[in-house]
Amino acid sequence: MKIIQTSQNSFLKNIIPAYFRLRKLLKGSVLREIRFTMYDKETSLSSWGFIYISTKNTIINIDLEPDIASIVEIESSDNFEVINESAANLKEVLTDKHSETYFRVNTTNPIAYLQLNNRYLLLLNIQSDRKYGSAVAGAVSNTILTGKNYVEKVENTRKSITESVQGNLTKPYLPIHGLSPLVMWINIILSEFFLVGTVLVLIYLLFN
Repeated sequence: MKIIQTSQNSFLKNIIPAYFRLRKLLKGSVLREIRFTMYDKETSLSSWGFIYISTKNTIINIDLEPDIASIVEIESSDNFEVINESAANLKEVLTDKHSETYFRVNTTNPIAYLQLNNRYLLLLNIQSDRKYGSAVAGAVSNTILTGKNYVEKVENTRKSITESVQGNLTKPYLPIHGLSPLVMWINIILSEFFLVGTVLVLIYLLFN
């Protein structure tokens, strides 16, 4: 893993889509955007992030340290493995300082982690809600809807990243986790439209 850029987490980080913060670092065409939760087995800390798979490289936007946002490029020397869910307690992976502490987490179908360099567990397409806050820590049970092909998608993500890092990925292995470029752009446009609309409403309410 090569850390390309680090910066202090800020309010703007939550407003500007991750893609715009690292698009200049992507080589070739973007093929997939995947949101994920990363669990550090050495520190027992979890954080959110995005994986961007392009035809010639793979970039990860993640908090490798508390309150520090990092942009990381995956290298050919990095090792990815598909690890069964039993490798870690799901409720432990999904709990961090920003979210509720689950006392029970279930999935509707079997899942697996994508393990990076025998240290980081990447839980693809699943992130905690972070909507309850710490006031109800330990009082939340959650059932996450997952497809029957979740594990297959994890394996296809591993294959896609491997070929991307080698610089010869023409299209992602399907089925795969995440958003296609078209859906990614639609999601960005809708989220920014909602954000601008919210700001305009607040300005109107403040001055009328």
